[in-house]
Amino acid sequence: MGNQRGHELADHITRIVALLADELSTSDAAKESSRSDVTHALSTARSLQALADEALAHLVTDARERGITWQTIGDALGISRQAAFQRFGTAIDPRTGKAMNKPTEEAKRESITKAEQFLDDLTASRWKEAAGQLGPVIGAHLDAEGLATTWAQVASLGGALETRLPAEAIGLADGITVVEQPLAFEAADLVARISYNTDGSMAGLWFVPADQALTERPD
Repeated sequence: MGNQRGHELADHITRIVALLADELSTSDAAKESSRSDVTHALSTARSLQALADEALAHLVTDARERGITWQTIGDALGISRQAAFQRFGTAIDPRTGKAMNKPTEEAKRESITKAEQFLDDLTASRWKEAAGQLGPVIGAHLDAEGLATTWAQVASLGGALETRLPAEAIGLADGITVVEQPLAFEAADLVARISYNTDGSMAGLWFVPADQALTERPD
């Protein structure tokens, strides 16, 4: 990595990997491990995930400074150049000429969790529970009955819902997070698109054709 932060990341990751490996082996060997031991291992794994995300971002920054293209970076990560840029790039705001404020990876994960809970309730016909998650902007125009009608209209496009694929999130300007989850119906493929403000409230809700998805889908 070639700089102090790179060495610090390497040291932190080495220590946490060793600690997590020890906790995993202990857990496997002793099924009677205490609840605190298990929860501590979970916390350690989460710390490792956060460090891995930071290390990956550090490596991408280093690659860009060396003149490596987004296409090459995307190929190395198994994603498109657009997906690589959305995750690691810094767009310049044409309004200010400064770097845009985009959501963190943690904020994206939290938004995915919220979107999945909303869709759990919506697809299970729990209209009141789903409506309670709409946020003040959407909730001012759409109540539980209106949400049920909306879902009925969506179902009329392709029949019964058969499968929900994993959700993905991207960050936009001003800290907006957009979550998309593909929905496979009997006779149509749609995408649920849900946006969240920086305060975590839902800001937008759409159901669009799969070929209009903003997030990258696996082949």
